[in-house]
Amino acid sequence: MKKISRTYLLVISLIFSSLIHVNAKQAEAGAICFPVDSTTVLSDTLSIVSDQDSKKEQREKKREQRRIELKESHSRLFIHGAYVFAKFDTKVTFSPPESIFRAVISLEDNLGLPENASFFSGSAIYRFTPTSGLYLNYYGLNRSKDSYTKRDIYWKGDTIPAGTKSVTYFKTHVFSAGYILSILKGTDSYLGTYLNLYFMPLSLGVKTDITHKDYNENTFVPLPNIGVLANFKLTKWLSVSGNVGFFSLYTKTLGGYIQDLNIYFPIRVTRWLNFSLNYQSFIVHTVFPEEEIDTYVDYNFHGPAVGVTLKF
Repeated sequence: MKKISRTYLLVISLIFSSLIHVNAKQAEAGAICFPVDSTTVLSDTLSIVSDQDSKKEQREKKREQRRIELKESHSRLFIHGAYVFAKFDTKVTFSPPESIFRAVISLEDNLGLPENASFFSGSAIYRFTPTSGLYLNYYGLNRSKDSYTKRDIYWKGDTIPAGTKSVTYFKTHVFSAGYILSILKGTDSYLGTYLNLYFMPLSLGVKTDITHKDYNENTFVPLPNIGVLANFKLTKWLSVSGNVGFFSLYTKTLGGYIQDLNIYFPIRVTRWLNFSLNYQSFIVHTVFPEEEIDTYVDYNFHGPAVGVTLKF
């Protein structure tokens, strides 16, 4: 009905505009002429509308054909799992507002937390169409170490003496979900942008056997991220994939930035299974302003990984 109504309105408007056309010379003589034949106008108008409808139908057919090709290509859903061998750098900084003095504590150098650790990471991409989809990511860290403090440690108003037996820990679970928009329409390749949101509960601190006190920071960090995501087929059995993202946000109660980099080379084993060699890097800087002491948490890791990708 909408197509018929649109056609009728277009025909009527063109005929009406032709009927009120005035020939200047004959208007001076008091006569009104109709230089355009209404039959010709109607024929031309119907031809234009028919061409527009035909082009629209062709575009719809192409979209539907690309959806079918994507569904049959085993390139619609990617589930990737990797085991990362990472090197960590974790720091906590305490600073009174508007002060030049800061207490910087390295969980690896000052509190004995291992700087090398391995963990599992997982991600998934689901493509609704060749140019749009959903992007998910997860990894979890759970590091702890029994040691003796190497020097006096200042922790938010308290002092942990050097030589104190302690348990240092750092725990986090990172969840990410976002939307992908690709400029490529192929089934084997995509190149586009993504916008996702990170949810990061952080728990870090020191437990001592002298004071029996738990010096800790427990925070929840929601940070958005914007980046570029790509996948290209190099040969019949080798591809290259990756993403890089960055975002910075500062408010009265929370601030910080996040950088994310993943590069991996999938090696085709079967139509639905790939092995991959990866490199991952993740950097987080957060600020939690408070009335007495501001707390800064910085942690990053980078390192190689081996993974498996399932394609459906």
